[in-house]
Amino acid sequence: YLTNAFPYTFKRRLWAFLPLIAMLAVACGAAEEPASTASEAAVRALAGAYHSPELDATWRLEADGATLLLHHPSGETQTLTARRDGVFGSGGIEFAFEREGDRATAFVLAAGRVRNLRFERLRQQ
Repeated sequence: YLTNAFPYTFKRRLWAFLPLIAMLAVACGAAEEPASTASEAAVRALAGAYHSPELDATWRLEADGATLLLHHPSGETQTLTARRDGVFGSGGIEFAFEREGDRATAFVLAAGRVRNLRFERLRQQ
């Protein structure tokens, strides 16, 4: 016979494992938003160098068709795909771009516990 305690115990154990399940889903890409489409011209308008005064780091974004390539100062390259209008990402990292007219002026980075980390676009020389 099942007692009334069984559902309570099961629920309590399930809640204990939910953070682990969520982390595994993100690691497997299951929690990632489905890719949106962005035109090549829109992606080219986002390409350029962006600087964060808070990190004292400059990241370079390069257009590659309908995707963006993020070049870290460490030499690592990461592919970013469109998620929503003006938002690109990869895994748990998301770049929300700010614009003035057709030109991107900055992006705000969200990655895990990091939120609202601002990168200003550098002027081309």
